[in-house]
Amino acid sequence: MIVDQPASIGALPLTVAQDTGCKVAYLPGLAMRRIADLCPGEAKTDARDAAVIADAARTMPHTLRSLELTDEITAELTALVGFDQDLAAEATRTSNRIRGLLTQFPPALSASSARAWTTRP
Repeated sequence: MIVDQPASIGALPLTVAQDTGCKVAYLPGLAMRRIADLCPGEAKTDARDAAVIADAARTMPHTLRSLELTDEITAELTALVGFDQDLAAEATRTSNRIRGLLTQFPPALSASSARAWTTRP
């Protein structure tokens, strides 16, 4: 199985293919664009992209990149993704907390407090 976007829309089919024991690969974006430039037609369509990927797999296998992951690499990537998700959740919590604190003050009080702080020596 070959895709051109392994991390987004191609993630589900790749996961299913790997679980069933199929070999999986992807066609990098630069190679995809160069090969697509050789094909007739100006419009970028899913059908055209599928034809480019299929043609590259059939006639230019050297342009493909393997997506075979070892258990060690999978474990490291899982840890990194978990850490990234924790950081994103913490940033969201902090932003929401600040927003909540700022909305507790009435607008008139906020304006007078700001003037009081700026006029102090």
